[in-house]
Amino acid sequence: MAEENQKDKIITFFVNALEKVFANYSKRYNSCIKNFSDDSVHDLRVSIRRFTALLKLLESLYPNEYISQLKRVIKQQLKAFSKLRDTDVQIGNLKDVIHKEPVLYTFYNSLLKNETDLINGIQESLPDYNIIEIEGLVLFIRMELKKQIYANPVSENQIIMIAKQAFIRVFDLYEEANAEDLDSVHKVRLAFKNYRYLMEIIQTMEPDTKYNFEAMKEFQTILGNIQDNVSLLRDLQSFISFQWEIPDDAYKPAIEVIMKQRDELLKEFFNYRARLDALWDDSYFKKIDN
Repeated sequence: MAEENQKDKIITFFVNALEKVFANYSKRYNSCIKNFSDDSVHDLRVSIRRFTALLKLLESLYPNEYISQLKRVIKQQLKAFSKLRDTDVQIGNLKDVIHKEPVLYTFYNSLLKNETDLINGIQESLPDYNIIEIEGLVLFIRMELKKQIYANPVSENQIIMIAKQAFIRVFDLYEEANAEDLDSVHKVRLAFKNYRYLMEIIQTMEPDTKYNFEAMKEFQTILGNIQDNVSLLRDLQSFISFQWEIPDDAYKPAIEVIMKQRDELLKEFFNYRARLDALWDDSYFKKIDN
């Protein structure tokens, strides 16, 4: 009887989590259709990331073709928003320095044009998203999950262990990161984002457990700021290589400002080591599996 109760508890946890992320995704999608804005696009992107995190967790435990198919569908949607998000952030960041570096106005204007083109493209494609297909895949995943969990149940501690392994990966990548290899820092960002969303999912299993989400958000912001800086410089250098109105040397002071900002951001990242351990606590494990 206890084993049956455990199976039912895990099924309920995963089914509820799946219904929650899909309902949130649907809500954000409809909001984006009705009121397209920076906020609605951001909320839809976050809902897709949470959706993806849950699907990755499910796939690690109970892989099936429906999960793989749904991951591909929503990953493609997220990709469509990534360039718009980067462009919006770059426009915002340039506002802080453009008065000191007026040479950046041409780049700024090109970003504004790109933003308009991206918005128009996304607004045109949004109604084509097949929500009915996604809802159908969610239904099939639920049906498969119930069968798979009854055949091969996992414990809550096994689920929590997946999150711990995700944190260990973050920690290992952080230890390997160095300022001369920005890809190594980017790997930390991707791994940490996956870990944070995993912890949000697990929190619904044990609502009374206190996870350090404020510290997680702080660290993710640090990582995001570095990535935004990298994207800004990359796109600026690409713009410089194609434009001919202004001599390349005229951009050097602006590039130096961006590089100085990067140095400060990387310093903040590497100084986080003493606080990194606090993002995981073995007390998250249950002493006795029910």
